[in-house]
Amino acid sequence: MFIIMVLLEERYRQQAQPAGLIRALQYEGHAVRIVSDADDQPADPAAFRDVDVVVARGRSLAVLEMLDRAEAHRIPVIDSAQAVRSVRDKATMSRVLAASGLAVPRTWLGDDDELRDQLGSLAATEVPDGLLVKPVYGDNAHGVRRLDTASAVDTFRRSPSEGPLLVQEFIPGNGTDVKLYVIGDAVWAVRKPSPLAGSAPVAPEMLPMRPSWLRIARTCQDAFGLHCFGVDCVERLAPDGRLVETVVIEVNDFPNYTAVRGADQHLAQLVVDLSRDPQRRRRSSCAS
Repeated sequence: MFIIMVLLEERYRQQAQPAGLIRALQYEGHAVRIVSDADDQPADPAAFRDVDVVVARGRSLAVLEMLDRAEAHRIPVIDSAQAVRSVRDKATMSRVLAASGLAVPRTWLGDDDELRDQLGSLAATEVPDGLLVKPVYGDNAHGVRRLDTASAVDTFRRSPSEGPLLVQEFIPGNGTDVKLYVIGDAVWAVRKPSPLAGSAPVAPEMLPMRPSWLRIARTCQDAFGLHCFGVDCVERLAPDGRLVETVVIEVNDFPNYTAVRGADQHLAQLVVDLSRDPQRRRRSSCAS
C-alpha cells in the first residue's frame, strides 16, 4: 500500500478529476490524503511524512506553493510546480510552443500600447477570421474575447481586473477542437465542440490516433515536462474543406479526460508506478 497526497484546488473538488483518480487509488487499497488550497493551514511539514507521491489537481498559487514544498522534501510529484507554471502562464507557453516547431497561431504579447503598435498595421486579409484576446493567466476560455478585425485592437482596453493579455489569430476550423489527452505513456484523441464556435454542441467523440497527433503530444510532453496534460488543437482547413494542418492552441495541466475510457485507472497506475520507481522514465506508446 502506498500513501498518496492529492493537492486539490477547491474548484475542482466535484469534477471528474481528481475524484476518479482518488476512487481508483482507494479501490486498490492505497491511502489518499486530500489537502485543499481552501484549508486554513494547507500541508504543514508534518503532512508530508511517509507520503510516497504527491499529485496536484490545480494551478492556484497555494497549490503551487504546496508542490514546491513537496519537491523540497524530495517527494515525487505529478506534476512539478515548474511544469505547471510553464503552462499556467500563457505567455511562457506560447513562446515554448513557438520554439518547438509545431504549427501554432500567430501570437502577440505586450501592454495595450505595444499591442496596438504591433497589430495596427495588420490588414484584415492577414487575419481574415479575426483575433482572440486572452488573459495570460486565464483558463477554461474565461475572459476570452474575439475581435472581428485587426483594426478593432485600436478600440479595446483591458479592465483593471484582467491583468496581462495576449492576442492570437483566430482559427475557426470546423466548429470543433481536437483534444489530445496524455497520461504518462498513453495518448488519446477526442473531438469536442469548440467553446468559441457558437454552433450547436456535439457530444465528445473518441478518434483513432494519427501519427501526427502523437508527435504533437510527445513534443509538448518533452517541451513542458508534464505527465498528465491535454493539448487543445484546431484543424486548419482549406476553402474546399481539405485539412491543411493541425494547429496547437494551448496546453493544459491535468484535465478531466472527458470521454477517455479508463482514465481513472490509467491515472492510478501512473501514480503507483511512480511510487514504486520515482526514476521511472516515459516509454513511447499510444492509445486510441
